[in-house]
Amino acid sequence: MKTFLTSSGVELQIKPVPAMALAAMQSKLKKPLPPIEETTLGPKENEGHPDYIAAMQKYNADLMDATMAALIGLGVEKVTIDQEAVREIRDVMENPPISAKLNPNDKVIYVTMVLMTAEEEIGRLIQAIQELSIPSPALMEAQVDNFRVELPREGLILDQAARVGAIG
Repeated sequence: MKTFLTSSGVELQIKPVPAMALAAMQSKLKKPLPPIEETTLGPKENEGHPDYIAAMQKYNADLMDATMAALIGLGVEKVTIDQEAVREIRDVMENPPISAKLNPNDKVIYVTMVLMTAEEEIGRLIQAIQELSIPSPALMEAQVDNFRVELPREGLILDQAARVGAIG
């Protein structure tokens, strides 16, 4: 567990986010496929098609939003949410409707729209959570011996294969 001080003076407790939880949330998004167009050489994917480019831009934006929501929603611990501040933001965003999509998670809204005053600060928080979530090179090096496997010599494998009749 580590702390992160916001520009509003609130200290957040942050923790690692399991990679599988992040992958599960991201996997709910369907990546668009480029349209197939007939060419003189046969059918080809057209990644330059304007509809595909627009669909990929939306997909990438949604992927960023889902990643941010997962990292903040799962990586920020025990924050006391000011429900009145969240309700006020929801009212402003929904009446009249603003085209920006509002995350339904109160914690994400509170952290990103109440506690933080600059977009760069959100980036630093996400980076801090990611750094906690990824094993350090020193930790990975310390675990290398746990993954070593003694492989039999080639001759031993051939001898065993001959005994079971796999080779003549």
